[in-house]
Amino acid sequence: MKRLFISLFFVIYFPAAMSDVTEVTILIDENYPPYSYAVNEEARGLYIDILREAFKELPDYRVILKPLPWQRIKRYMQKGEAFAMFPPFYHGHDWPYLYPYSIAIFQEKVMLICPDKPSYSNREKWPNDFQKLSIGNASGYDGYGGFEFHRLVNLKKIDYVEAKGSSELLEMLIRKRLDCILMESELFDMLIHEASENTELRLLFKPNHFVKTVLTGVDNAYIGYSAKAIELNKYPFGDDFRRKMDNAIYRLLKSELYYDIIEKYKLARYAEMNK
Repeated sequence: MKRLFISLFFVIYFPAAMSDVTEVTILIDENYPPYSYAVNEEARGLYIDILREAFKELPDYRVILKPLPWQRIKRYMQKGEAFAMFPPFYHGHDWPYLYPYSIAIFQEKVMLICPDKPSYSNREKWPNDFQKLSIGNASGYDGYGGFEFHRLVNLKKIDYVEAKGSSELLEMLIRKRLDCILMESELFDMLIHEASENTELRLLFKPNHFVKTVLTGVDNAYIGYSAKAIELNKYPFGDDFRRKMDNAIYRLLKSELYYDIIEKYKLARYAEMNK
């Protein structure tokens, strides 16, 4: 009789409990290491570690992080075919399909990386002092550099080149196909370390050969939500999720755990690269 009671308890109680948990999918950039990338279709990266810690504060939701190519993610958001994407910068001025945004999860410092030569290091004012140079950027990060930089590009006063990804961009700089590149500070540190371990590339440059010449801008990383999906009311749980997610992010940002996650990730990343 006791066993029968326990069996009935599991049959009746647990399906009801499970039905109270809402499944939410957030599309994430599959090629933005070290922040957001995919390994065997599984989401990895510093931002992913931060998000997963915040998700622990959302018992009503089971959040799935689905890695996809960045441009495909943008198309899904435009059509209202997905709920949220991560990690866009703020694009309220030029991506009308993406709104609202979460609380900022991380602040990225976008640097201009150039060879350590006086012809570059003596330039100080961004972007006016860097005219007549070829400057590269990774595809999908067209907000890097700021409005004045892109104005000069449109006027053909700066030669602007896009690479498919950040690793390819750095390799173009190492192989002297570009004068300088735009890259997030932490990302550059990790990729130049990887390049120094590459048998072929390390022969092409010396330690400290490249420097962070100027800070070109600061961008925050957010969860962005599809305005079209909200308009179509495709995700009725949206308001509740956004509020609870923001509260979870805020509490994490105010805790020591947030900074512990960042430091642990850096140590693990460097250990992985040095294997």
